[in-house]
Amino acid sequence: MNGWIQPSPELTPKPETATWVTWLAKPLSDPAQCLVPLYVQSRFKITKEDAYMGDWAAKHSAIMESVRERMLAKGRSVELEREIAVTSKTGVPIVGSIDVWSPEHNGGPAVAADAKTGKPKPSDRLQVNLYQLMARASPGFGLSVPPIGLVKYHAGEEVWLAADQAGGELATRLSRLMETVAADNPPSTSPSRSNCRFCSLKHLCPDAVSQQTAAPITTLF
Repeated sequence: MNGWIQPSPELTPKPETATWVTWLAKPLSDPAQCLVPLYVQSRFKITKEDAYMGDWAAKHSAIMESVRERMLAKGRSVELEREIAVTSKTGVPIVGSIDVWSPEHNGGPAVAADAKTGKPKPSDRLQVNLYQLMARASPGFGLSVPPIGLVKYHAGEEVWLAADQAGGELATRLSRLMETVAADNPPSTSPSRSNCRFCSLKHLCPDAVSQQTAAPITTLF
C-alpha cells in the first residue's frame, strides 16, 4: 500500500480481499469510472456517516414482492435475496445477493431479478448480467441452460435480459477488472466532478474534485 490507501481510523482492513457485484457493475458499464473505490472497498471497511436511506427499504421490498407474486402465479418457485459467490481466477471472491431468484421451470430458464428504486442506469443491467454469469459458474444453482435476467423498477418499468447478454465478452471484461482488484498496487485515480460527487472516498482522496468549484467569470454579459 502507498499514499493515503493504508490502514487508518477511516480505513479498517478486512480479513480478506473480496468484492461485491454492485461495486463491479458501475465500472463495467462506464470505462471512465474511477477504479480506486472498487480497489479500496475490496480491501477495507470505510468508516463514514450513515447515508440517509429514506423509504428505500419499503420501496425495494415492494418491488421484490411484486416480482415474487408474478413468478408464483406462473407456478414457479421463488427465493428472495439468494446469496451467490464465486472465486475469480485471481483468487479474489465475488459475492452478491440476487433480489429474486426463480429456478428453472418446466424446461425453461431460471430468472435472476433485481429490484431498483431509482431511475434506470446502465449499471443496473450489468449487475443482473453479472448474476447471470455467476450463476452459470456456480454448480449449486443446478442450471441446465443459461438464466435470463430482469431489472424491475419502482415506477413500473422492467427490462428483460437475454441469456446471451451475459457471455464471453462480459467475462473477458470482468477478468480484466478483477486483475485490477487483485493487484498489489492501487490503480491511478480518475478525478472528475461526476466521479467524485458521490464517491465514498472523497473525504480521504487528495485528488478529489471539489463540487464547489467556482463557475468561470465572463466579460460577455
